[in-house]
Amino acid sequence: MRHLVRAQDHELRLDRWLRLQFPSLPQSFLQTQLRKRKIRLQSPAAATAASSLQPAASAVAPSGASDLPPLLSARANSILLEGSVVAIDAHLFHSKLLSQQEQTEFRSSKESKSTRLAVTDEAQARVQELLDRVVYQDSHFLVLNKPHGLAVQEGSALADSLARYLPSIAAALADSEQQQAQEPEPLKLVHRLDKETSGLLVLARSRLAAAKFSALLRRGAVQKTYQALVSPSSAGNGGYSALKAEFEGQELSHPIHGKPATTLVESVLRSNNRNEPNGTWLQLKPFTGRKHQLRVHCAVELKAPIVGDTKYGGPLADQLYLHATRIQFPDPFAPAESPRLIDIDCPMLIHSESGKNSSAHCSME
Repeated sequence: MRHLVRAQDHELRLDRWLRLQFPSLPQSFLQTQLRKRKIRLQSPAAATAASSLQPAASAVAPSGASDLPPLLSARANSILLEGSVVAIDAHLFHSKLLSQQEQTEFRSSKESKSTRLAVTDEAQARVQELLDRVVYQDSHFLVLNKPHGLAVQEGSALADSLARYLPSIAAALADSEQQQAQEPEPLKLVHRLDKETSGLLVLARSRLAAAKFSALLRRGAVQKTYQALVSPSSAGNGGYSALKAEFEGQELSHPIHGKPATTLVESVLRSNNRNEPNGTWLQLKPFTGRKHQLRVHCAVELKAPIVGDTKYGGPLADQLYLHATRIQFPDPFAPAESPRLIDIDCPMLIHSESGKNSSAHCSME
């Protein structure tokens, strides 16, 4: 049997695709099929030329037709392209049907649980709040202005997390974009923010988008900028001007858990406003992504812990005053001849004297 590679599986390694298609089969069995040449590939051009291969809802076409172009031997690291065909033998295809049935039942169970979660007024309000915090979206990525106090990933000790709402957010976006004809792919977390840190968080709308964003992270192409309100009690004397001269341009390099970590103090922005806790705002750019890196560097190297960061000696406050204010990365889907930079800037929501949050004016450059 022949399986047509879909858009969401574009640029996926064959061994990874096989694991996704046949989760109940051992990896050793799949590798054996590859060595015995029972799994083969047909390029998109050859698949298009094959008159007997017609698109179908199941994305599967019969094998054995004599007028089909020849199949090529496949390797575990072969890269699949949208429109290419993976040819497998009948035994594997039978196993695929069984595993798909199991996955469908499991998916239905998970979806029903997500639906039960979303029917409560509190959950619906949270989903709507998160939708209102979407500051950028295209067909591949979503950028969310995460509120402080919301964990990104689920955990046994956590009552709430962003991950719990991702299916509902994806469904709502698909409805607004009139994509009811196909089930939306789950949103994928591609990096993280601490629970108490607010600010910009990128979500991938497909497996391919997640893989491309991860590649950008590995080669250092994703630039992040944070704003932190640091405590003046341990930052030395002399006020704003003295702090600006002392801190601005410093490159902080205190190791985090024994691993190298680097942060640039880009600028000393200003002193606090009347509706903010006492402190001085810094603009920080991390060049590495260690856990609690900015919090440790402010507390240990600058001797100026972040306001609200009691874990590292900061003064008690209504929240942790650390905000991911800007993220920049090249669009990995843009053609090479016309590159495009995704650049989102979103300042921190500050609690005003009236008790309401001032609105954040997010922008894309």
